[in-house]
Amino acid sequence: MSILPLGLSLSLAVFNPETVPNPQIPTQVQRMAQSVKASSPQLIAKAMDPKTGLPVVEGKQWDRQGPWFQPVVVRDSGGSYLAVLDKQKQGSVKLPQLTTVDKFGVFSSWSSDGIRLVGNGQYQFCIMVLCGTNYPRVSVESLEVKVGDQVFYPRRGKDKFLVDEELAQALRTATPGKVFFRVHLTPGVSLTEAPNEATVKAWSKIFQEPIATDPGSAPIGGANLPTAKTVAVEPFPTLPKDSPSSYVVTDSKTGLPLVNGATWRTRRHIAWSTPVTVRDEFDGEYKAVFHKDGGFTTSWSRDFVDVFAKTQIATAMSFSSVPSLHITVGGRTLNLYGKNNRFYLNKMATDFLREAGEKVLTEKPTISYYTSGGNKRSYEIDIPTVKTWPTLYQ
Repeated sequence: MSILPLGLSLSLAVFNPETVPNPQIPTQVQRMAQSVKASSPQLIAKAMDPKTGLPVVEGKQWDRQGPWFQPVVVRDSGGSYLAVLDKQKQGSVKLPQLTTVDKFGVFSSWSSDGIRLVGNGQYQFCIMVLCGTNYPRVSVESLEVKVGDQVFYPRRGKDKFLVDEELAQALRTATPGKVFFRVHLTPGVSLTEAPNEATVKAWSKIFQEPIATDPGSAPIGGANLPTAKTVAVEPFPTLPKDSPSSYVVTDSKTGLPLVNGATWRTRRHIAWSTPVTVRDEFDGEYKAVFHKDGGFTTSWSRDFVDVFAKTQIATAMSFSSVPSLHITVGGRTLNLYGKNNRFYLNKMATDFLREAGEKVLTEKPTISYYTSGGNKRSYEIDIPTVKTWPTLYQ
């Protein structure tokens, strides 16, 4: 469980952005420099690499200085590599627990050496005559990259996410506007972002060389990652400007309320305790039911249950990574175990939920989990939500 003062910003950092040595990288930089230089816009930087003519960026500070959306040479104690640095427009992303933060964005470094991610937010505060800026940091558990309709699951290395030749091929031929990436943070929050169009165009140069194996970046627990899959969905409709949080879009195909899978944790534009259609770039289109009790939000669908847990304690907000769920209905308890606050359902689980919805209930079912400190948190599930389960899990 992570606790941050209310109103403070959140910086989400994957790892310390230092590279693992790769003897082939410098020669790749020299080989690609001329073609990269020819297609790059005017660059402004403190230092230029004499061999390539590209801006030089210090490896430990790549997320602080840019230049952005154009090829650079990143140098650190392990050597150098060619990369393109990307950042989202400040304020384009707001985590649910940071609705008062005006400046927040995901920064990323894309290279054949690996994908590095850093989130930067800032919140200025003043106490009496003293002012300051807060930059808390949260680690990233996993990364998904969608190119066109293909979803890839890069393996996590020591300080980055590894790029294999299959992903590199997809990136070098990617179409601007057709790329998304989703990061899963330690406190159980997922963010979906789209790289800048100039960044995507630069990938054809960054990834033009075949990917070499880096023995110093062995994957961590990589045996269970899924293979690339195809997910084709229509773009989510644009919401009217300044629409209230209660505004709900209707799915023209099903007539059900339509929910954006990338933003439901903000609790905006959602119809509660009734079937909806969820449209998500990574999970596709599926039917679900959303429920909230206090700071605990759940999304119930045929294949999985997603949760988002946050609790206000005095002047602090805590939000939790939930490794297990315990659902109790009429004296029976279903135990679920998951990752990244997602719990996949087997037949035993769907049978349990369907049968619970078919019963005449005299009291509300409960759902509970234990925090990292061992404290149990319990919430009620309202009857209208439970009554949708026979349809969801038939």
